[in-house]
Amino acid sequence: MRLISAILVMMLFAACQHPQSPQDPARENANEVSGANETINPIAKKALIWQKATVVFIPHSGGFYGLVTEKGEKLLPLNLPDNFRIDGIVINVFGHKAPNVITSVNWGSPFDVKQVNLLINKN
Repeated sequence: MRLISAILVMMLFAACQHPQSPQDPARENANEVSGANETINPIAKKALIWQKATVVFIPHSGGFYGLVTEKGEKLLPLNLPDNFRIDGIVINVFGHKAPNVITSVNWGSPFDVKQVNLLINKN
């Protein structure tokens, strides 16, 4: 019983680790994706895409931010930087869909954000 409890606790801690923070949005070279410390596996690299999207605040489940693309697709950003969590701004977001991720909200497709550039500010 203790062994099972210990394994469950270790799995819980492993699942709670935060992903790497995205690159600085003010970075001059917006096309540079991987740094010296980051390696992108070849399969995931094919799925990395730029999306133009509007940030929207969804007041359900305690409130969260989502992205709505130009084509109307709903994306649930997994690690959108705080300075881009502004309802109504338009951004270019770089990343990939994360179909194997389970979230606490039932809205949009989980999207792993790697880089964000501001296109249109709300004000």
